[in-house]
Amino acid sequence: MKYLFSLVFALLATLATVSVAQAQSAESDTTRQLYVVIKSNGTEYICYILSDDGREVLIETQKLGKVYIPKSDIREIRPLRQQKDLFQDKFRPYNPFTTRYSFTTNALPVQKGDNYYQLNLYGPEFHFAVTDRLNLGVMSTWLGSPLAFAAKYSIPTSNEKLHFSVGSLLGTSGYIMNFTRFGGLHFANVTFGDRDNNLTIAGGIFHWQGGGYTLMQAGTYPNNVPFMDIPIRQVKNPALVGPMFSVAGIARIGVKTSFVFDSMLGYFQRSFDRTDMMNVFTGTSGQWNRVVTATVENRETLAFFMMPGMRVNRNEQTAFQFSLAGISIRQVIDGQVNAYSFPIPFCTWFYTF
Repeated sequence: MKYLFSLVFALLATLATVSVAQAQSAESDTTRQLYVVIKSNGTEYICYILSDDGREVLIETQKLGKVYIPKSDIREIRPLRQQKDLFQDKFRPYNPFTTRYSFTTNALPVQKGDNYYQLNLYGPEFHFAVTDRLNLGVMSTWLGSPLAFAAKYSIPTSNEKLHFSVGSLLGTSGYIMNFTRFGGLHFANVTFGDRDNNLTIAGGIFHWQGGGYTLMQAGTYPNNVPFMDIPIRQVKNPALVGPMFSVAGIARIGVKTSFVFDSMLGYFQRSFDRTDMMNVFTGTSGQWNRVVTATVENRETLAFFMMPGMRVNRNEQTAFQFSLAGISIRQVIDGQVNAYSFPIPFCTWFYTF
């Protein structure tokens, strides 16, 4: 019997020793700093650094065990934030461009030092951080007109995966129309998630105003009166005002690849003056007259675009995004419905500065 007690005691002591060793090892792994070691040829190691004598580094990886690497072969050694910097056990580069989708933005701020510009097929944009909450930007076409200025103020919360922001886009037609057209988009949005995976819901008011045109003065004119002699009147271009909504998101699907989705829905209603002219024979006077009539034409426009795309982060300073936009417009003009849709490909290059 005493041998049985001795055997049980020995087994319990062995199990306790193994458990303590495993606990100490686990505690050691959680307290040790995890690094990514990037060699000059691009090979990456997720590892612990055991020693560094100035000539070579001894690392410990999960798959290869202990490995010596000459310092001359190492391009970069960077400490990791455990799982935050890993994707499927691989190092994922920091992405400074995740505040943007395609056209819309989320509530996350452009952080200090993460200023960026993007080159689109239609023109460039520049965005930079004044503070960790206030971001400013400017965007235009390759002709330098139209021109728009952007401002966004981010509002963080105690929940690191819930953010709010408010902002405005103020634009002008520029020199193309002698700066006579102007307007903007004023919005608020809420973002759920982090910089790698998030969903944003936004709403705002869009307005565009300015300019004008000329129309013939309504009335009856003798048929022999030249067109250029018919009186004209100046008409102010009606303002385009309406609500806009957006749902957008981004999801990391690879170490350097993300799926990006953007969309926008807008509804606008405005009225236009319209003139019609016809030749009418007046029997009492025995002559043909030009009769010019003026009416008001009501237009309702519902515009929607949906833009899925893929973004590839080449490194932490550059990224490329390809998106295919499906645009649908439905107009109702005095009860008559006109609808049309068409696709437009978009290519965007991101760079930090």
